[in-house]
Amino acid sequence: MLCELRDHPLLLLPREVRQKLLQDTFEGVAGESEAAPQFLWRGGLSHKSQQVFEALFTAYRGDLRRVYAHVQVERWYVSRRYRTGAVTLGPQMAVDAKERQVTASRSLSALPPSLQNTALFEPFGELVDAAGGLLEYSDLLKRPLEAWKYLLLMIETGEVALTTSNLVPNLVMLGSSNEGHLEAFREHPEYASFRGRLELVRAPYLLDWTLEKEIYDRQVAPGVGRPVAPHATEMAAIFAVLSRLRKPSPADFAKPLASLVGELNPLEKADLLALGKVPSRYAEEQARELRAGIEAIYRESERQANYEGRTGASPREIRGLILDAAQVPEYKVLSPFSVLDGLAELSARTGEFEWLRQETAAGGYQDPRWFLKALRSRLLDTLEDELRSATGFADEARYDEVFERYVLHVSAWTKGEKIENRVSRKPEPADETMMQEIERMLGFGGSHEEFRRNLISRVAAWAIDHPGEPLPTKGLFPQHIAKLRDVFFEEHRKQVVTVARDLSVILSEGEGALEPDALARARSTLAELKARFGYDDDSVRDAVSALLKERFSTAH
Repeated sequence: MLCELRDHPLLLLPREVRQKLLQDTFEGVAGESEAAPQFLWRGGLSHKSQQVFEALFTAYRGDLRRVYAHVQVERWYVSRRYRTGAVTLGPQMAVDAKERQVTASRSLSALPPSLQNTALFEPFGELVDAAGGLLEYSDLLKRPLEAWKYLLLMIETGEVALTTSNLVPNLVMLGSSNEGHLEAFREHPEYASFRGRLELVRAPYLLDWTLEKEIYDRQVAPGVGRPVAPHATEMAAIFAVLSRLRKPSPADFAKPLASLVGELNPLEKADLLALGKVPSRYAEEQARELRAGIEAIYRESERQANYEGRTGASPREIRGLILDAAQVPEYKVLSPFSVLDGLAELSARTGEFEWLRQETAAGGYQDPRWFLKALRSRLLDTLEDELRSATGFADEARYDEVFERYVLHVSAWTKGEKIENRVSRKPEPADETMMQEIERMLGFGGSHEEFRRNLISRVAAWAIDHPGEPLPTKGLFPQHIAKLRDVFFEEHRKQVVTVARDLSVILSEGEGALEPDALARARSTLAELKARFGYDDDSVRDAVSALLKERFSTAH
């Protein structure tokens, strides 16, 4: 006979012996900060097991060794699939446990003689299957109230009254519901009785698009039946999060953070919450304030009834959209462009979803049209950056190296020192021509002296806070390096556009349509896109076509 409630083997020991064993064990290993679980300290066997134990104990005249000879200890594993210690229960009408007589359905000869005259009943049902683990009541408030009133007494006493015995389940109970059903339940006369037995935990939709993307990459992308192009699930994840974000209210924050959060658009807020990324237009001091205030921004509305993440596109809706986008015949892969087209169609169904019926707020919040425009621009920017990087015309490390050299010369200029020439190894004054050229590229047209001293002040302030550490030029001056990168790209824009057109040719017409030099460059770029960014031929074709149509059409 199995023990359906999976009683712990230590419960077979007499209570005094068990408590002494637990006390000695925990004091010797865990120290006084921990104690044995109460169900082991004071608990007892389940009803059927206790009946069996007493019958055998009587038959063997108190010889525990002979009683224990009937015991077989088995290992068990938590398994949701096989309903062992992890059970999800949907809305239904019945109490979630029952019992049936063992001796009525089995031959008496199969039992030991001492048990053949004992009426044994075994419990069964969801409460029994979840014993020792977790029972989840999915959409609990969709059940009629009468179907789970028994939980009131169970939570109060730890027992469920069955026909012939009391069931003592050892488990954790978790229920889920949406806000609409919870609000309706609060109006019910019985709510007060249940409220003291519930611990309400808000579980809003995700506000971190990197975690949202991980859901789609793990649970949706493997089932689309096609290759997944780079940035496809990313577009879906960012859109979902944008639909959930609310415009920050400066009144909820202390200065100077108050003046900064009001300027964030939805995409900037999403990147700040997910990546800690601050828009490049902010000065270093402002960027520090925003990074320090990320948690305050995240928790701004958690005390409000209409908190951030309560409404918005659900993962279930986005999942269906991704699966549909993977079947679009114009694309041979799950393309980010088919995802954006699907998001546009979804956004037009205003009568179906609450989040599409919200009034739009200033700055693009709650505005799907703004989301789609911003995401398309972001996607094209990313594709352009990846293509530019893959061509090799402008090495990414070159931007950092040039700016680091500029900072070195500005530092020497400020101190009136000289710098060793890399070739001649002789000390020379700071290169004024080089410094002015970099400042021109950065678009600075004011006082060179003021610009340089402000830059060195920021370097000095960082060095004071981080003594002995190498200067993180890229992290300290991201907007300057980004500007240099754009300037370098403009210098090579014609070559990049040419490579894009050559890629389009070889992917559509074959390699025979290009001259050897152009073919070699296109092959090299294609190999880089595949190796570094995860593209395949079809996704490169889609990306290049979009860039040629929307970004490079006016390039010469």
